[in-house]
Formats: sequence, structure tokens, C-alpha cells
Amino acid sequence: MKRQFVTIAEFAAAEGVSRQRAHQLIKTYGVETVRLGDRFTVIPLTELKKVPSKEEREANTGISITKSKRKGVSGRQKRS
Repeated sequence: MKRQFVTIAEFAAAEGVSRQRAHQLIKTYGVETVRLGDRFTVIPLTELKKVPSKEEREANTGISITKSKRKGVSGRQKRS
């Protein structure tokens, strides 16, 4: 029997985004989810068509969606 659902974590891994970003994409594109119990949410495979690919999302916004490589940058300065 073929799987009909994916978990949020599986969706995030396939899209190359964090779980938090996956939740944002689900909300933004109106993806219907199914709640199993109190803590487990799955996405029907048919709903995944609603979310554009990463390349399509970048093309639509003109903004590259890549992680920042800056390290050790903080908004606070050390006190003397």
C-alpha cells in the first residue's frame, strides 16, 4: 500500500527548510493538514501541489532563500 501522507518533518526535509519554515509555508499556501492525536500532524500528498518549489518561490519574490553564513554577529555590544 502506497503512503498517502507525509509528516511535517519529512516535508521540511524534502523542501530543504526548517520545520518552522515548513509550518509557515503550509499556512501561507493554505495546505490542508490532518491532525492525528494531540501532537502529530500529517499532510496529504495531494495537498503538496499547493506549495511552489523553492526555485518558484525565489523567482516570485526576487529574494534568494538561503541561510546566512554570518557567524558571531550580535546586535549587542560588550560593556566596558
